[in-house]
Amino acid sequence: MKRILFIVFFTSIFSFSQNKTNEIKSVFKTILMHDIPIGSEFLLDTSFDIFNFYKHSKNGNSKKFKNKDYDGGVIRFLGYEEKKELIYLVFEYGDSEIKYFTNKKMTELKSEYCLTIPKLFYFEDFKLAEKLLKGKRITKKKTRSIYELLEDTPQVYIIENLIYDDLYDEILVATHTEGTVSEKHTFRTRFSATNYFCSTHFLVNYFFDKYEFIEDFEYRKQIQITEKEDVEKHRKISNENMILNWEKSMQSKISKVKDSCHYISNKLDPIKDTKEIITQSYSLYSGSFENGRLNVSILKLENQNYLRIYTTDDVGCASYYDSNKSSVIFKLENGDKVKFYHTGQVNCRDFELLGKLSNSEIVRLKKSPIEMVRVEGTKHYSDIDNLIWKTFFQDKLDCIEN
Repeated sequence: MKRILFIVFFTSIFSFSQNKTNEIKSVFKTILMHDIPIGSEFLLDTSFDIFNFYKHSKNGNSKKFKNKDYDGGVIRFLGYEEKKELIYLVFEYGDSEIKYFTNKKMTELKSEYCLTIPKLFYFEDFKLAEKLLKGKRITKKKTRSIYELLEDTPQVYIIENLIYDDLYDEILVATHTEGTVSEKHTFRTRFSATNYFCSTHFLVNYFFDKYEFIEDFEYRKQIQITEKEDVEKHRKISNENMILNWEKSMQSKISKVKDSCHYISNKLDPIKDTKEIITQSYSLYSGSFENGRLNVSILKLENQNYLRIYTTDDVGCASYYDSNKSSVIFKLENGDKVKFYHTGQVNCRDFELLGKLSNSEIVRLKKSPIEMVRVEGTKHYSDIDNLIWKTFFQDKLDCIEN
């Protein structure tokens, strides 16, 4: 049985750079069930029972393909087979053919949103992950407040090897050497994940929910140090002109991005005739795309609008449970208070709320600049004021109407 192991060793911290984690995430692609290139190679996940797979031998016999029938190696895609208008996916494994029964017509496969292949991982993604990650330095992602983060010195690991394990998903083995003593730690983590927008990334998405490149940690820490120092330093300055000059500097940065729409995704689904629009996550302090104390992005998914709101303040988890539902309130300068509840998955790494945005709320948010924001998680709430980009909604809400 083959395994994926991350063999890592602690090392020292060097210089920082920007967005290496996001750069690596962006190169992995989604393969939908109706659009698999002939000859594509896959690895099989046997951590759960396999359904709808059938093994066909050369003598014509057919039986269910079970976990025990897979002993490692790649499964190669041969093409599509249609019986009574229903589609089979045909694969080659050793001397046998394996067929996956979709129970759907080809038109149904093409029309369904984000229909991916169950239990199979794209082998090209594994090889690409190996190429991109071996030798890289990573650290565990921090979930604490920025004030604790600024004092933190992270433990740094070097990824030495990746080996596929079809049964145990992904295993990370860390060796910490201090003097002459070595101590090993083993961490279990999931193999892949599908995010809200159906971008199924082999290995990388879920892994980088827990870990990040040390360069990104240092860059994020430096951004937060600069933002924290700027806010605290200049708010304490008694000379009003100096405060105004600093705010004008931030406004100048914001002015460079406020009149244009910056998209992560902006595309039309030709089957459903609906748009998928996702803007960049904007800092309401500096207008940058880096996560600061308060960031907001705007989304349209299948004709439903959303706000995604992120803060580094330590308020606990973002929860959708009725007994402890997280929320964000935008108090406007005209006195109106617009409240959003979390509708996404529970998130305890950082506070990131996904709230539905109605047309009436869009109208209200456009009427007045923001005065302050209250973010409430599962632990407590935090009031965020002294925002620089108070006209954010007036400047950006039209980006989902194009």
